[in-house]
Amino acid sequence: MCSGCGVEDRLYRNGHCWRCSLADVFDALTTGGSVDVASLRSSLLATDRPRAVVRWLATPFAANSIRALSAGEVAMTHEGIDTFGDTLAVSRLRAELVTAGLLAARDEIVAKLEAWIATQLNAIAGTGDRQTIDAFSTWWVLRRVRRRAATAETTNDRSARMQIARAIEFLAFLHGHGATLATCTQADVDLWLAGPPSRRGARDFVRWAHRRGLCGELEIANRVQGWPTRQLAPGAQEQIIRRLLTDDTMSLVDRVSGLLVGCYGQLPARLVRLTIDDITIDGTTVTIRFGRDRVELVEPVAVCVTALIETRRGRSASDTTAASRWLFPGGFAGRHLDPETLANRLRRLGISASKLRTDVLLELAAEIPPAILADLIGLYPTTAARWTHAAGGDWAVYAAERVRATPPR
Repeated sequence: MCSGCGVEDRLYRNGHCWRCSLADVFDALTTGGSVDVASLRSSLLATDRPRAVVRWLATPFAANSIRALSAGEVAMTHEGIDTFGDTLAVSRLRAELVTAGLLAARDEIVAKLEAWIATQLNAIAGTGDRQTIDAFSTWWVLRRVRRRAATAETTNDRSARMQIARAIEFLAFLHGHGATLATCTQADVDLWLAGPPSRRGARDFVRWAHRRGLCGELEIANRVQGWPTRQLAPGAQEQIIRRLLTDDTMSLVDRVSGLLVGCYGQLPARLVRLTIDDITIDGTTVTIRFGRDRVELVEPVAVCVTALIETRRGRSASDTTAASRWLFPGGFAGRHLDPETLANRLRRLGISASKLRTDVLLELAAEIPPAILADLIGLYPTTAARWTHAAGGDWAVYAAERVRATPPR
């Protein structure tokens, strides 16, 4: 029996259970500090896994950083946390502080992109080029990333970084060929495009620069995209679904994510943002919201989803199952699972999420009118129309549906 709280549990040290030991360790790190960290203490003590939190607090980084923050040696701000570096350990600490209410929540993708842009700008020698890239990054790239982050559509910043990197390379290319952005001609652009295909990534920059009056009207054509086609061998999709439904040796996380991809055409990036509030269980009927309308899950899938809700558990030591609303909790407090991690989990099982999704979307688009499909599974109307076209439908049917669905003004 614990001498601290009286609970009957395995004791850790000094006659205390793991939870009381957690309080002891935290208090030892923060006693005498000038900053109030009581909310962090309470948040950590609420964990379902006190033993794991004690071990985390025993790591040199966690111990030293919490001691420094409590003593006021490092500011309790995102900028202060940034001084610790950019590692998984820092991300873990930041997530704990956000969960405890000591830091305001921020979009980490946007924050890291801003830091990366600052580094790129510092490396540009010419003042004029630096100002141009700064304006492009701020008013075109970052503006779009922030807008998507606000609507939960941003899962990584690879595209944004690519656009900025190509813009920097394009300006350097022009200087290397005796030209500038202001004097650039279509011939210069065509010479640029004679290089690697990735150079087409400068298209948005060139169009933005023209609209700003920084260059003449120049053309970088979009890469031609073909229509989606079947990706899996005949019968493979059915085998994958059957395996996900029946293989009890698989993790429920893998089974449910695979089924939602393979039956409802969802992206891992969309799946990880699902919360238990998106799911309604009414007796044996389970519905889920991917888009504007709710979808009733077929019984075998509903059983797996219900089981996941009851047993879900992230890898964060301090998160509590009751507090987390994510259907797929992640490794840091308050965070969902990373979409790439989810896709990699399926890949290790021999399941390509992108190929499986392509095949099921072609099937759904062949059977469901695009206006309805868009609302059911969360596609943009134009994207739904594209899938319908690829599956053998036509734009006329789609347009007629949208007209009928639009109330008179």
